[in-house]
Amino acid sequence: VSHAFFPRLAPSPSPFPTHSLPSSLSLSGVSPSLTCPFPLSLPSSLVRARTPSSPLLSAVSERDPNAFSLSSPPVTRSRQTPQREGSSIVVTDGSGSFYSSRALIQALHDHGKHRRIVAAAGPADGSRKMLLGRTARYSGLVDVLEVANGGDDLKDTLSGSTHWLAVNIDEETLEASLSTAEAAGVYRVVFLFTRPVRAVDKLLNVCKASAVACTVVRTGPLVDEL
Repeated sequence: VSHAFFPRLAPSPSPFPTHSLPSSLSLSGVSPSLTCPFPLSLPSSLVRARTPSSPLLSAVSERDPNAFSLSSPPVTRSRQTPQREGSSIVVTDGSGSFYSSRALIQALHDHGKHRRIVAAAGPADGSRKMLLGRTARYSGLVDVLEVANGGDDLKDTLSGSTHWLAVNIDEETLEASLSTAEAAGVYRVVFLFTRPVRAVDKLLNVCKASAVACTVVRTGPLVDEL
């Protein structure tokens, strides 16, 4: 019986370089001489140096070692809001809620430079939840807004402010409220009515007789979007 013998072929070399695993990565019971089909470290040509190569950037890096640090704390929009040096204004709503007039407070901040905005209508906790939303935080309104209880004494609420925006104020108490505002140091008041005014002539006469500069605005219902 004849037997044919074939020569044993040597295995072809792998196209990938082999690297031995370090002993620190070896598992228990496994020899550290196992081979890995891919490189364990990037070539030096693909590694970007942390130190700037430009002479100008190098000078900045030497002056401030943290200039190119990636661990710097994030800067929010509220922290970037510049210091306001405008007037202080109080906003009240005779309905007892800012549900229909909350956009006015945001508009005062976006288009004005008031250093302090006081909102008083109903319970302070409810007004705070209604006014301090995401837009208020990102625009910086949260830094200048103060929320007071609508049932507090009007003179205490107006104290320290020069302007007053009164939305839907009660016409029966308007004259007394205007005198209180004058005693508190307010010199400009804007009366905003979103409902019909019953006694227009009486309202205008009260405003003319007061030492406070008054502006009366009559609009329709306030909405968030037109």
